[in-house]
Amino acid sequence: MSMDIGSFLAGGVKAPSLTSGMEVGDERLLTVTETEIRQCTDMDTGKPTTWDDGNPKMQLVITGSVDEAQRIDSDDELFRRLYAPKPSALLRAVSDALSAAGAKEPEAGGQVWLKRLPDGKPTKRGFNAPKQWQAAYKKPAGGAASFLASEGASAPTSDSAPPF
Repeated sequence: MSMDIGSFLAGGVKAPSLTSGMEVGDERLLTVTETEIRQCTDMDTGKPTTWDDGNPKMQLVITGSVDEAQRIDSDDELFRRLYAPKPSALLRAVSDALSAAGAKEPEAGGQVWLKRLPDGKPTKRGFNAPKQWQAAYKKPAGGAASFLASEGASAPTSDSAPPF
């Protein structure tokens, strides 16, 4: 992802979570700029998290741009991050979408469409119901360079099918 000097000096590109505030039925379309595997962090402390056996908890992080309609405020740079921890229903939905598109991993210029589905059933009494997701992936046409030089992403549609 490219960053201008002003953004660098201000602390980097602001990229809120793509799924933040999504209600059942909400859809988002992310045009991928960067992907990475990163260790999960504790929401309160920011420290890396581990499993009971000491192994790190990992997640797929997809950074990309969203449509103008997703603007939060005047300072919004329209970048978002999709955090998909392993294991999770979100990671499974993204993985299934990549497989269905014949892709091994998200590529710069590709598009990830995400829809929040009704919650699943709690796994144990007293637990919250797990969030459920539907995802689709579209590979960049003619490679990432030609896609990024083209018009870019279209806004998500209101029906339950992905926009591609």
